[in-house]
Amino acid sequence: MRLINNNIVNKFRKHPRGSQKELGMDAIVLVKYFFKSGLATWLITETTEVDGDWLVYGYCQIIRWRWGSVRLSELAGLTDHLGQSVIRDITIGENSTVKDLVVYRDEREGF
Repeated sequence: MRLINNNIVNKFRKHPRGSQKELGMDAIVLVKYFFKSGLATWLITETTEVDGDWLVYGYCQIIRWRWGSVRLSELAGLTDHLGQSVIRDITIGENSTVKDLVVYRDEREGF
């Protein structure tokens, strides 16, 4: 599966870096990337085009949830411990917010 398509590019262009900064957890998620294994998730809320690549910014979970940025080309090159690549979630709603999509480990595991 491709990480980006024309619809996503249009969303990226409408949400440059800093455009949703004041919204915090209420920021609209443009696209969600993740490993099927659950190892990591990236909820992308803002972007900047840099040298033919996209610097994407959002709320990310690798060890713990935090705000950060990564180049889309870096995500495309990652694999998890099972050798699986990052994929795009095609099921999220058009107006899903970070708050709607974040699942903390203790909530999933019933702690």
